[in-house]
Amino acid sequence: MIALASALLPSTAEAAGAGATVPASFVTMISQPGDYIGGGLGRYYHDGNAQIDVGGNPGYITVSVSGGNRGDSFDLDFAAPPGETLHPGLYEKAQRAPFRQATRPGIDIGGDGRGCNEIAGRFDVKELAIKDGVVSRLWVTYEQHCEGGNPALFGEVRINVPTPAMGIIGPTALWYPDAEVGSTPTIAPIAFVARQDDVAIEGVEIKGRHKGSFELRVDECTGASLLADEACLLFVRFHPNAGGPRIARAVLTDGQGEKYRIQLDGFATLTKTSFEMESEQGDYIGQGQDWSYDLANADIGVFGSRTYVGGGLDGHNGDWWYFDFEAPAGDVLAKGATYEATRYPFNNDGGGMDISGEGRGCNTLHGTFTVEDIAFTPDDTLKYVSITFEQFCGASTSALRGQLDYRLPIGDRTPPAKVSDVVMHRSLKTVTVTWTNPPGDHGYTLVRYLKGDFAPGKPNSVHLASIVSPTSAKFWLPKTKGAGISIYSVDTSGNVSARTTLWAPPVPT
Repeated sequence: MIALASALLPSTAEAAGAGATVPASFVTMISQPGDYIGGGLGRYYHDGNAQIDVGGNPGYITVSVSGGNRGDSFDLDFAAPPGETLHPGLYEKAQRAPFRQATRPGIDIGGDGRGCNEIAGRFDVKELAIKDGVVSRLWVTYEQHCEGGNPALFGEVRINVPTPAMGIIGPTALWYPDAEVGSTPTIAPIAFVARQDDVAIEGVEIKGRHKGSFELRVDECTGASLLADEACLLFVRFHPNAGGPRIARAVLTDGQGEKYRIQLDGFATLTKTSFEMESEQGDYIGQGQDWSYDLANADIGVFGSRTYVGGGLDGHNGDWWYFDFEAPAGDVLAKGATYEATRYPFNNDGGGMDISGEGRGCNTLHGTFTVEDIAFTPDDTLKYVSITFEQFCGASTSALRGQLDYRLPIGDRTPPAKVSDVVMHRSLKTVTVTWTNPPGDHGYTLVRYLKGDFAPGKPNSVHLASIVSPTSAKFWLPKTKGAGISIYSVDTSGNVSARTTLWAPPVPT
């Protein structure tokens, strides 16, 4: 059993004299509308308002929180693939932790009487230290989806992580769920809590390269004077105005001129997700109307395999629809192929289809659907799909026609070349990296690093190095530590290159 290493937190003044940081614990849970676990509410737990405990083993860690701003309790489980131990780095394609399959990591966040049957998610271990069976430090950002749904529960877990030694404490990193350009924005509450009386907040700004993708929607902190354990809130929306990695920071300045920074990360896809239908007069399902949905006016969920694609949508106006497409027995869904179909799932060995909703469905049906485009990741997870269809209910001659597009790439799809001529310089306290940007379509270069034996796995993962110039970056690293480094080139459309990785070793003693 892993126990949480207890730490006597020094006062702000003591910490400032010792080096401007203090170990602290802070857990955030941000719930999008429609997320079952969080109920669409924001939660935060810290040393002053909650009990925070850690248990488990090196391969499966559970963080338990109780109290917080809403007086409830949750367990947050993070698990390595079976037979492995957790380490700093990115874990994608996570399943429900107790039932995860071989090679798959696990996540399971539930509490207050609510839990998921099926889970999809990811988590990014920024720091993890375990010594003699004791977790002395843990820093994780995470994202969880229940029952195949789009709404996310996301946030940060920070246990005994050095935090700016100021009169306030809050989150330090926020990785928003990936978003399609033009989709409904994701808004996140950010709480700052006073560690002492008479903490004045001078102002708040959004800064950084992509500050236009993050909107300070509500600021209840500027001008506030907080008593000990009192909180103020910001609401920051991720509303990307361009594709690719989007990076900024929220900077809060207190009355003493000290600054508290929160890393804001998001990824915007230049893709199209939509569901459109044209219904002829006499068609029972569409009632002779036209229907059009995208991520700006509906939540659209799609899942599938090589042989089946299905899902549904909930319109923001209350509409709801379901759709199913299945290849005939012994066949797969192939780009450019057209399939004759009867009602799914009663199609026996032939192709299957069923478009229904709004309380209406066909007892029998016939029609065709065409796979205009489809792609899968190397592990056969559906990447994107486009299907057009024509459906006739029963013996009706009135058609329902339409198209499903799910994460269909649009515009420029070609990733840029990698950087070249990479040089790393290691000093006692810092690492500096220089490179040559690729010719042609190049927007900017990102450098991410991770202390330990692994390199960052995504352009928004773990720690961001400070970009000193268009061809150099720098970050602080203790002389006894090594770090993996990933460099990404990003073009003007937001396409990201393959990563260039290198290793910064500890300084020889």
